[in-house]
Amino acid sequence: MLNNKINGDCYRLAYREQRKNKDSLLVHGLITPIFGALKGITYNHAWIEIDDTCIDRSIKLKTMQEMPKLAFYALGQIKILFKYSYLQTIKKSQEYETYGQWEQVLVDNNF
Repeated sequence: MLNNKINGDCYRLAYREQRKNKDSLLVHGLITPIFGALKGITYNHAWIEIDDTCIDRSIKLKTMQEMPKLAFYALGQIKILFKYSYLQTIKKSQEYETYGQWEQVLVDNNF
């Protein structure tokens, strides 16, 4: 089983958000924000995408953030990402018995 060391709650909340909109994509990625408290720190993150909008939700944000995908990707300096349809999300979550992360490259990042 994959190592499930995850700081924060983004995987769980993104998973739940996708269940509300089955046409969305669940995205797991490696990001390095260019501003804010985590500026310059590379870490694993999860969000959903609906068309050209990213929806990022976590307890740390306290509210759901929606942003155009181009801006989100630029501000997050996203380096690696994996996108999952609703059915792929269900299969992966059942296979690994977790909300994420499921890809070894993200597990190896260990943050």
